[in-house]
Amino acid sequence: MGAYKNPIVLLHGTGLTSDMWDSFGEALIKDGADAGSIYTVDLLGHGETPRPGRPLHIDDYVRQVRKLLLRNDLSGVHVVGHSLGGVVALALAKAHPELIERVAVIGVPYGRSDEQRNEWLDLIMEGTRVSEDDASDPLATVIPKIVARWCGGSTSAEVAGRLLGRMDPVTFGLVFRISMTSEAALAEMAPDVSVPVVVCAGSLDSEVDAAGVDELARALDRGRAVVVNDHFHLGILDSPADFLPVLH
Repeated sequence: MGAYKNPIVLLHGTGLTSDMWDSFGEALIKDGADAGSIYTVDLLGHGETPRPGRPLHIDDYVRQVRKLLLRNDLSGVHVVGHSLGGVVALALAKAHPELIERVAVIGVPYGRSDEQRNEWLDLIMEGTRVSEDDASDPLATVIPKIVARWCGGSTSAEVAGRLLGRMDPVTFGLVFRISMTSEAALAEMAPDVSVPVVVCAGSLDSEVDAAGVDELARALDRGRAVVVNDHFHLGILDSPADFLPVLH
């Protein structure tokens, strides 16, 4: 496997699915990783998982991913998490360091202003506003706004629009509300994450800027900040090879 001697687990971001990793997985294989050592999963409330009947918590995702690792007898894992997946990866490393060798997080929101958080709160409220008098899907207007925030290329825009379009308003609200409290959870858990962590984002990421990347890296015991120039929140979909260094 060359530089990739450990199993790799890829955790997708909010509103997306394991399909977001298709092109990155291909780039990993081209770079020397063994296809059989790459694992993905649809996080709860996403993709093919059942619609959640209650609000979800980061601990729910940690239990889900831990079961994946144990079921496949994995340890010494390198976990790469995008956005929500990055929060889950750090929480998993804190709770089960015996299973994790290193973590890379990409585009994890950190250090956002009140204005930025309020923008998301408005989007969440708009996306979950369902009226008996109006049969239209509120996500039909919200998803293009999210795509515009997250994407800088045609590939990321197409993939994000398609995957976000699989959500219903109720599930959208349940999973996106997690982002409203994730920064506080990160600040609390970061000092207790003992494994090496690469904290990465694109320089054009609307959800975390270079200062936020550096702040989170410094909050971690063994954190390292990496900013990939000229990429948006979902730049890994447009140029996956540019993000391979997070695993080296």
